[in-house]
Amino acid sequence: MTEQLPIETELRRFLDKLCSKLGICLFPQDIATIFSKLSDACEADDFLRDVFIAEGLNPEIQNHLFRQSKKLFIEHFGSNQINKQLT
Repeated sequence: MTEQLPIETELRRFLDKLCSKLGICLFPQDIATIFSKLSDACEADDFLRDVFIAEGLNPEIQNHLFRQSKKLFIEHFGSNQINKQLT
């Protein structure tokens, strides 16, 4: 089993919260695909756009849900952007 980076562990916690609070729940393979695209920094808009697309949602059409998701991201991480090592 591959060891998770701190950002992946925390993003999984966020995704659990996103699922329980807003009903946006991803399959493990979708999560793995999104994590494989992570760069050194993770911005809320980019990450959530990938989440919405994996869930079959359009962030431009479901913009209210996207804004709620972004608010939840910022509440969870305390910022609109996090870096790969969560420092």
